[in-house]
Amino acid sequence: SGIWKHVLELKQQELINLHTTGTGKTSTNIITIRWDSFTEKTLAFALLQEASKYKRWQFTFSEVEHSTEFFILYGSIIHSSTTAEDIDILSTSKEKNMATVRESIQTIQKTQEKKIHSIHYTQKELIKELKNSNKIFLDALKKGIVLFGQESFVSFMKRFHQ
Repeated sequence: SGIWKHVLELKQQELINLHTTGTGKTSTNIITIRWDSFTEKTLAFALLQEASKYKRWQFTFSEVEHSTEFFILYGSIIHSSTTAEDIDILSTSKEKNMATVRESIQTIQKTQEKKIHSIHYTQKELIKELKNSNKIFLDALKKGIVLFGQESFVSFMKRFHQ
């Protein structure tokens, strides 16, 4: 019921549309995002607020912020940095910045006790993986924290779903 309350608030704010399918107790709702400038900015702001809870990781990976389009921290490191075995990251950048990002991650690795598992693609390559239903990438997008590039991430998701 708590989630439903938030869904109805989003509908009232005209950020989403609800379409009911079925009848009675077997009915369900399909949620579609209303893609407009306001919605995109609102989603980007919500992602930025969420990322602000992970300042340690924003600081750790700040070197790559300007070379990436978006940068996602995901996996067990989000829940417990002490028990996690590694640091999982997924990022995208333009082809010309790929080498810079890889070099920066190697430099950051030298300061970390845990192994960094870095997945770095262009947006076109990532879309190909998502269309192949690659579970790792889907989980990263669903459960990860967008540390940098929130607006770029929202634009990417909008293009991917259209």
